[in-house]
Amino acid sequence: MHLAGTKPIDRFKSVTERPKDAYEMSPTGNSVVLEDQMLKVNETAREYQLNANLYQKHLGMIRAAIGRGQ
Repeated sequence: MHLAGTKPIDRFKSVTERPKDAYEMSPTGNSVVLEDQMLKVNETAREYQLNANLYQKHLGMIRAAIGRGQ
């Protein structure tokens, strides 16, 4: 029996990307935001490193299971 809140539910919204019209477009028509692109590159590099480490750990577990050790 929860009580209804007094604030509207949509008051807090999660924003993951900035709207495309939030930045000026250069005279050449380029609207790429370097900061956003750098964040995406860093996220991709982090995910790659995580997956590479997990792969190495699993490979080591398989080697240990078949008796080759590490």
